[in-house]
Amino acid sequence: MRPTVTAARFTGVLYLVAGMLGVFTFAYLPRLIIVPGDAAATASNVASHLLAYRLGIIGDVGGQVFLAWLSLAFYDMLGPVDRKLGRLMVVLAVSGAIFEMANVLNLIAPAVLLSHADSLTAFTQEQLEAGALAFLEVRSSGLFVAQAFWGLWLLPLGLLVVRSDSFPTAVGWLLVAACFAYLAASATHFLWPAHARMVALLMQPVEGLGEGATVLWLLVKGVRQGPEVA
Repeated sequence: MRPTVTAARFTGVLYLVAGMLGVFTFAYLPRLIIVPGDAAATASNVASHLLAYRLGIIGDVGGQVFLAWLSLAFYDMLGPVDRKLGRLMVVLAVSGAIFEMANVLNLIAPAVLLSHADSLTAFTQEQLEAGALAFLEVRSSGLFVAQAFWGLWLLPLGLLVVRSDSFPTAVGWLLVAACFAYLAASATHFLWPAHARMVALLMQPVEGLGEGATVLWLLVKGVRQGPEVA
């Protein structure tokens, strides 16, 4: 059965919401809160922006729910093209979502340490602040593991788009390129950390172009009209 324009636009909305939550929780929040190497300043930022911090926790979990939902929506649309590729796409997306939901604990822990200082008297304030910063740094590294999954699921998705006549072939290849951009940024963070920031900055336009083109096509055009997919 050929995907409908309504289904495509609904999928585009899911993708857009997941992306917006990602920008808030993975880009804006760390810049707002974390001061590298300064535990006291980081703890002060958590206290000063507590509502934003809590929204970040909710947004992180919510973004992963939308990611899993998004993969299922794409499976409904593109699964008939190749069921094996479709199932692989869903498994990779859901695996990344589950990993990041576990990683959210590293975002929750600093709030617990800093807001329950009275009941953690075995630790000094400096130790609690250092612990909070350590959890946030572990969370930041964990994001690069999740990022590998966020890239990997785009590979089967891109191939499905290429093989489907419902989308431009170029959109599919842009998704494939975005997959390898995510993987490059993730691998560099762990293998060559001194170059991680530079590679991440270089890869961001490739990631954004692939996913942005997909969202734009889904929201504006929907799908091509024509004969049903066999």
